[in-house]
Amino acid sequence: MQKGSVAIIGCGWLGFRLALKLLSDGYTVYGTTTHKDKLTELEAAGIKASVLKLPVVDFQASTKTIDTKPVEHLTSHAPHPYWSADQLVINIPPNRKDPASAKTYPAAVLSALLSYRRNQPSGRIIFTSSIGVYGKDHGRAIDRGTRIAIENPSERQASLLLAESQVQAQSQRPHRILRLGGLYGGSRDPKKWFAGREIPRPNDPINLVSREEVIEEITRLLDEPFWVGESVYNVVGTEHPRRGEYYG
Repeated sequence: MQKGSVAIIGCGWLGFRLALKLLSDGYTVYGTTTHKDKLTELEAAGIKASVLKLPVVDFQASTKTIDTKPVEHLTSHAPHPYWSADQLVINIPPNRKDPASAKTYPAAVLSALLSYRRNQPSGRIIFTSSIGVYGKDHGRAIDRGTRIAIENPSERQASLLLAESQVQAQSQRPHRILRLGGLYGGSRDPKKWFAGREIPRPNDPINLVSREEVIEEITRLLDEPFWVGESVYNVVGTEHPRRGEYYG
């Protein structure tokens, strides 16, 4: 049974597996990658794949809503099919290895929003954010509805918060912002992260989530005919052992 179309902006470690699940469920799936050499793999799986490198600008992260007029040039006017999909998943996490991405990341998210808004009058948007918005030292076990006061945010926190605020203010579409816990699954084993090293904050609870759990949550949202309730929430596993016990 054909369920409609979904565009996944960012078919990497999470996005590719999500695409496979949606294809098996009967969706038409568009997927983008920044690497041309990945196109063959995506297309072989049945994904309508394209190379997309979102336009970015270098501006200081802030919590102010950005007016669309100065940034209209960020988006392509070419009517790419993925910008007209019934539903859009923006899955482009900041590059932890590139300090400059904290400034360019919100612009990349905004350019995706504007492109979709221009081409799809009635679609829905899911944005995968991170519990990184709460920082590292809060020392709390996070569940779906946890909210932690954010004071003196780091550059990375401010970047995530700005990207989220743009989804809320600029999408002009039904949207959901999923703050994902620390991701693991497949070859990504979190117990290897601190192998041979001292474990910081050993008494803090962990806040991880498996790739399968995230895919299940996104799939559930895409399948729902109507979205009700909160638009921003955390997607985190239910187990919260102490960091020292888990990683040790």
